[in-house]
Amino acid sequence: MSSAPVVAPRQRVRETVVVRPPRTPDELREVLWRAFRLRLPDVKVCEHHSTPWAAFCDAFFARAPVVVWKGSRGLAGKTFSLGLLTVAEGVFLGADVNLLGGSGQQSKLGLTYVSDNLRNSNIVSGGAQSDVAHETRLQNGAVIRALMASQTSVRGPHPQRLRLDEADEMDLAVLDAAMGQPMARGGVRSQVVISSTHQYPDGTMSEVLKRAAERGWPVHEFCWRETSAPPHGWLTREMIDDARDRVTAAMWQTEYDLQEPNPEGRAIDTDAVRRMFRDDLGDFPGLEGERIEIEPPQAGARYAH
Repeated sequence: MSSAPVVAPRQRVRETVVVRPPRTPDELREVLWRAFRLRLPDVKVCEHHSTPWAAFCDAFFARAPVVVWKGSRGLAGKTFSLGLLTVAEGVFLGADVNLLGGSGQQSKLGLTYVSDNLRNSNIVSGGAQSDVAHETRLQNGAVIRALMASQTSVRGPHPQRLRLDEADEMDLAVLDAAMGQPMARGGVRSQVVISSTHQYPDGTMSEVLKRAAERGWPVHEFCWRETSAPPHGWLTREMIDDARDRVTAAMWQTEYDLQEPNPEGRAIDTDAVRRMFRDDLGDFPGLEGERIEIEPPQAGARYAH
């Protein structure tokens, strides 16, 4: 299931929007409102979370080469936000953008949000010029493509921006191949967003979060609490209750409350294995014939291995 902010029907606004690159978050917020009549939630509810707007700005302004979005399934509006981000980058920056979903359907959904935003926009230049099944070309020359999750598909184009959606459903090899796509061009910096719910303990998103910790990539976590918080939260109590009634308690905790994935069902409990070792005692290669003595034997002690 994928949800998006509910935008009330509106009459065509007579004001015309002159498209130019926003330089600050305030300018970006203003031009998004004037062009699309949309605002993203920007109130942090959970202690260690971020907000959709903070995640959006980090990506648009390319504050880091890679930014990770970890959000609730369906209720966080990740795909919608990626679609809006893609439109904003194509229209305001003239950037080519590739959308890559964990499945072909997910990629097409992102492109659908792109087309919907362009169709409902009030933009005098940079709007959609042509649409085909997997591609939208803008009047300013920017190209937005939806790619299939395959090695062949991701090894071709080199846009400035790459947006990966539901990465935990993607083979790690496909993600790694896609990471070579972005290239800076025309004054637009290259940038990657990896967005997903974290649902598999040994899946692609686990590896992405590990790399983020090692390489200093920003990680923005936001859940249904952030996307329902006023004044710009779009999620209603009815939508939250409806989703909660349909899924198991374990699924709700992992995929909606963003708790760590449950390792149940794996042959080896990695946390239990980790607790069996003390890193402070040293790390040894275990070479053939090597003698390792951590502490001298104690008389009267019992030993087992």
